[in-house]
Amino acid sequence: GRGELGHNDRTKRLNSLLKSVLSDIIRNDVRNPLLQTHTTITEVDISPELDVCKVWVSITGSEVQRAKGMMALTSAAGFIRSRMAEEVRLRRHPELRFKLDETYDNAMKLDALFDKIKEQEKRTNDEVAERGKATLEAGSSEGDVGATV
Repeated sequence: GRGELGHNDRTKRLNSLLKSVLSDIIRNDVRNPLLQTHTTITEVDISPELDVCKVWVSITGSEVQRAKGMMALTSAAGFIRSRMAEEVRLRRHPELRFKLDETYDNAMKLDALFDKIKEQEKRTNDEVAERGKATLEAGSSEGDVGATV
């Protein structure tokens, strides 16, 4: 029966449901192109009392675009909350607290750094190979002269 389900399982299912519902609301109902196209909900965590729901979002773009996106989400929180209440039946309708998730951003910076390191290593390897080839060619031409007996 229902009583056998642990609180964690219920909370995980609810977080997953809220993530999906909130993503749909932001994509389809909030009239803000920046939010519709550049915002991804990365995680949702509702409190055990169901009174606060932390929503981590990733917003692609510049620092200014991310700041504008967070301001837009904060100002639309009441609307998003009321739309969420229409979609998901809960005892309470939690306050939404949007948090900027910079994990994706940091991962992109790391990827760019790794690409730069790989490029430098390739350049260094190419230079070493060129020097080695030049040394071999210089050595073989001298050897050819002495080989004609």
